Amino acid sequence: MRLLEPLVKFQDFPLKSELIQAIIDRGYETPTEIQAKAIPLLANSKIDFVGQAQTGTGKTAAFVLPLLNQIDTESNSIQAIILSPTRELAQQVYEEIKKFTGKLRVRSTVVYGGTSMDAQVRALKKDKPQIVVGTPGRVLDLIDRRIMHLDQAEFAILDEADEMLDMGFFDDVKMIISKLKEDKKTWMFSATMPKPILNMINKDLKDPQFVSIQKKTLSSEQIQQSHYLVRRSDMTEALMRILSSIDDAYGMIFCRTKIDAKELSDSLNAHGFPADAMHGDM
Repeated sequence: MRLLEPLVKFQDFPLKSELIQAIIDRGYETPTEIQAKAIPLLANSKIDFVGQAQTGTGKTAAFVLPLLNQIDTESNSIQAIILSPTRELAQQVYEEIKKFTGKLRVRSTVVYGGTSMDAQVRALKKDKPQIVVGTPGRVLDLIDRRIMHLDQAEFAILDEADEMLDMGFFDDVKMIISKLKEDKKTWMFSATMPKPILNMINKDLKDPQFVSIQKKTLSSEQIQQSHYLVRRSDMTEALMRILSSIDDAYGMIFCRTKIDAKELSDSLNAHGFPADAMHGDM
């Protein structure tokens, strides 16, 4: 593992002046630990990379900024595919890219399932994006229909790799990566490293650089914490039993997707627990 001392300012990064200016314009000054360690490694090097970092550590910018730094703005081919497990996460990555493209004139688009393919196909054909962000199922569908071509792509970026494994997308992910150039570079970001991911790293990545960030958490001594292990199919029932045991229960429940949030809210209301769902469609 190659160790680097965290840099103090974004201006210290080996990034194009347009990116540095976009960072400054948005008021960002101090990089997070994953950004400080990943960006110098990735900004100008063609390497395989594995970053282990929890959600909330700034890892999206840790791969978006160095990727933008390496994109050939004169090319009309897809140079990078970024895979995310859900359309919400894919959209977030796409929005992060748009924040920093500004004067670079990098073209990007996002594709995901659960919505009409027509607009996404038009964007791919008309805009000729250099970066595509997408969910594995929709990306593979577009490849199979010969609409998306990745034979000139140099970068495959896996965001939340362990989530894609949990959701059953990992075979699709490996199939998509096989469509890229033979000398492609793979950047993988994951909160955990289960055995299938480690196997993929050992088999398919060439001498990857590793960076592992342990998220620092602070908890007040006045807060009592507890957890319950239940089957996924029993989670709603278990939650209602917990709520029934608490007088005047108030709280927030975090769900993986907006569909989960809506279904849980409806179920709680149906059983006499007043609830509302907050998600991206509001």
